[in-house]
Amino acid sequence: MYLLVGAIELVPDVFTKSKPFEYEFSALEIKYDGFAVIDGVPCHIIHFIYPDNINLSESWWFFGS
Repeated sequence: MYLLVGAIELVPDVFTKSKPFEYEFSALEIKYDGFAVIDGVPCHIIHFIYPDNINLSESWWFFGS
C-alpha cells in the first residue's frame, strides 16, 4: 500500500484538480526563461506570473528536451 501512496505523490497536483491548469490559464504573464540542465536532462524553462488574488505568485515549469 505504501508504494501506491508514494507513487500518487509523484503525480503533480495539477492532474488531480477538478479544473486542471486553472492557475496557468489565469497567469498575467507567461515567458520563456531559457534553458537549463536539471539532473543531466536539458530543459526549457517556462515562467508563469499569477495575479495577486491567488495563493501562488509565480511558478516555473521545466520541459525536458
